[in-house]
Amino acid sequence: MAHSIVMSMGMQIMEQLLAGIGGRVPRSFSGPLVDVLYKLTGRYATGSRRWLQDLLEGFPSILVQQTDKDAFLKGILGQRSFKRFKQCTHEFSTKCRGLSNSVYGSIA
Repeated sequence: MAHSIVMSMGMQIMEQLLAGIGGRVPRSFSGPLVDVLYKLTGRYATGSRRWLQDLLEGFPSILVQQTDKDAFLKGILGQRSFKRFKQCTHEFSTKCRGLSNSVYGSIA
């Protein structure tokens, strides 16, 4: 039952996770979003890859280039280490928010 729900609503779930990580929610609230993204990409790897590739075209921020998006995808898909996953997500989030060259971008 849960599998069919995630597969049918996966794109919308992923869209909201990316929007939050990309700047729609305050940085202090992004932790739980990263946790859900980690579980989603681990359990539904094939669907997650497809959803992320589709959603990252022109989304979630105009501040990130295609190379940043590709690095983000490569860094999180198939990642077993939560620490590394969280680091890749934090780097992407700070770029989306325009904080990568600031003091706030260095705070993990």
